[in-house]
Amino acid sequence: MTNHPAPPGTLQHTLGQHRVVAMEGGRAVVEYDAQMHMCHSGGVVQGGFVSGWIDAAMAHAVMSLTGREFTPMSLEIKVSYFAPARPGRVIWCRWPRLKRMRGRRWLRLEWTASFCG
Repeated sequence: MTNHPAPPGTLQHTLGQHRVVAMEGGRAVVEYDAQMHMCHSGGVVQGGFVSGWIDAAMAHAVMSLTGREFTPMSLEIKVSYFAPARPGRVIWCRWPRLKRMRGRRWLRLEWTASFCG
């Protein structure tokens, strides 16, 4: 997988993507570097970055199944914040499994995401 930080000016760089650790069989592990410019008051990473990490890692998991057949887009994301993400810590977003349910023109994905750092 990729073992180098994303180039400046890319979405991956803005999100602090450090590397893609694993991406196969509907599973993905992506490593992010939580940085101070992502924080609001109190030194806590703003939730929009956390949601972006989750969404981007989900896209990696989907692309591990489909290649580039289609571009994964999120219609709705629900995130529960149980603990703060802090700068200076490496965050791992991990998807153990994706379930696919086909609709007429959409693909519903259910997953459990976890991150640690």
